[in-house]
Amino acid sequence: MAFILVLVLGLAGLGLGLFEFLSPTSGTAGTAGAALVSVSTALLVVAAALLAFVTLKRWLFGLLLTLSIIDAAATALAAYFLMANLLVATMLLALLAGVAAVFTGSRHARRAA
Repeated sequence: MAFILVLVLGLAGLGLGLFEFLSPTSGTAGTAGAALVSVSTALLVVAAALLAFVTLKRWLFGLLLTLSIIDAAATALAAYFLMANLLVATMLLALLAGVAAVFTGSRHARRAA
């Protein structure tokens, strides 16, 4: 359940990141920082989809989970530097959902040995 929440928050973050990159009203349109935020949220969406819907080997599961938590934290920091407060909040919620997945053992039964 937590990974689906990370997926939904990642999709929302992707939309917000694309808005920051494409909208001339954002003040960061076309900048490298906005492009980085868009790419990192797209990677978060892919990782969350794999974690939520695909049975993975234990090492790959742990690697994707760790990288998705780092991605959410780093994207929140990058969004802070872009002054995109809604994106910061979205990524912090995704970070909390990812950490909650670690401590609740989410999807533990479907992991391949």
